Amino acid sequence: MLFIILILISAFAVIKVLSQIIMDRQCPSERTLKHVVLGRLPGDTSISRKVKRHLGICSKCRNKIDDIVTTNPADMLIADD
Repeated sequence: MLFIILILISAFAVIKVLSQIIMDRQCPSERTLKHVVLGRLPGDTSISRKVKRHLGICSKCRNKIDDIVTTNPADMLIADD
């Protein structure tokens, strides 16, 4: 019985890690990336942590950040919701 419980706990942990990896691979919107550049994402929230993790694995989004930084600052203005 204990063996079955350990297997179930292990399986749950693996599923949780895999789902986190899949979620980290989804690119944030350009609007979110602009918020990152402008420093508008709160420092210690699940969204900011997710975006930071994603930027660590996605060169496409890092390139988008570079493009955003090099554009005209007036183009980066985002209306507050």
